[in-house]
Amino acid sequence: MSSLSVESIDNVFQPNNHSKWVIEYGDVDPEVSQKVYRLSATHYRHVASNVLSVQQFKGTEISSHNYKVQLRDGRGKICYILMRVHKEFDSEFVMGVLRACEYLSCNECRVPEFIENDTGNPITNFEGERYTAYRFIGG
Repeated sequence: MSSLSVESIDNVFQPNNHSKWVIEYGDVDPEVSQKVYRLSATHYRHVASNVLSVQQFKGTEISSHNYKVQLRDGRGKICYILMRVHKEFDSEFVMGVLRACEYLSCNECRVPEFIENDTGNPITNFEGERYTAYRFIGG
């Protein structure tokens, strides 16, 4: 039986965010960042008084539609939310996922909590795309 070198084993799982001990973030393109800024200012004023940065996972997640948004809330506290763009899924599917998360949360499972927009809706239609926002949970 042959054995793989340590270097070969390390490369089996690379590059992806699931095999790394530390997840690294990188800034998004300016046009994506500006759109998230506009979205927050238009539909999430109750959550963010100021968006400080918009980032994405480095590696295979770079082409995903998940954004880590650092913001300052109305009391001046810095916090993070996850902003998700639903390009492939219709609103009915997204609502099914949100209902599943609510069910799991009610049964004491740790799942991300979605954030309603300023009008009380969990899904926000903005500039031709559908968004949902979530509070980060501790790992």
